[in-house]
Amino acid sequence: MVIHKVFVYGSLKKRQTQKDLFGKQPPVFSKAILKDWVLIKNKEYPYIKPSEGKTVEGMILHLNTEQLEQADRWEEVPVVYQREKLTVKTTDGSFFNVWTYTRRNAD
Repeated sequence: MVIHKVFVYGSLKKRQTQKDLFGKQPPVFSKAILKDWVLIKNKEYPYIKPSEGKTVEGMILHLNTEQLEQADRWEEVPVVYQREKLTVKTTDGSFFNVWTYTRRNAD
């Protein structure tokens, strides 16, 4: 089984959302920080965008391929969000290239 590392920072970070979406809470690999990005919270959806010197706190989940596809549907890929690879730093100082969701056409 393929396991995907996915950095989550918004609604997918919430345990109840994870349980509702996946039927259970997936394993948390680590807390992590995304450097040079900022979290934008608006009425519609939280999203991240590049911003030098800023950081976004989140966590890395281990998702199987079916769960990753469920997350894509939840995030309305490719209409509202897109899934892309970014590098995050974990609490132990390690760096990982992970999937995360970024807003399409974010200003």
